[in-house]
Amino acid sequence: MISFWWIRHAPVIGNNDCCYGNNEVDCDVNDKSSFKKLIKILPQNCDIYTSHLSRTMKTFDATVKLGYKYKNHFKDSRLEEQNLGSYTGMKYSKLYDLVKKLDLYDRNWLFKASHIPPGGESYINLITRVNSFINDLILNNKNTN
Repeated sequence: MISFWWIRHAPVIGNNDCCYGNNEVDCDVNDKSSFKKLIKILPQNCDIYTSHLSRTMKTFDATVKLGYKYKNHFKDSRLEEQNLGSYTGMKYSKLYDLVKKLDLYDRNWLFKASHIPPGGESYINLITRVNSFINDLILNNKNTN
């Protein structure tokens, strides 16, 4: 059976409390202690899949630099974060006010899962994209991590 180990990128920095979604923002990889703990629990010599976003690459590189050993690394655009369209760069507080006003508020996410921001994608679109990635891996990679 295939096993997945999901790792979120290192903490975002410098976004000034603004929505970033799938655009480029920096991350802080200075917490070497956390990376070392991560390395201890991850299976070694596995295939690694990331998005192309610099924060995912920077997180992956920091892990490797501290000793993580992997087999192959692949970038897959289906792993990108949600495209927030015109909401990208908006202060979270302004977005909260907007979605309340538009009756799109959802306590579990930035807005209702079915809402498509202008020029962006809905959370449901994101789920569909990631599910496609997961299904492809399940079909093509039996008994791996």
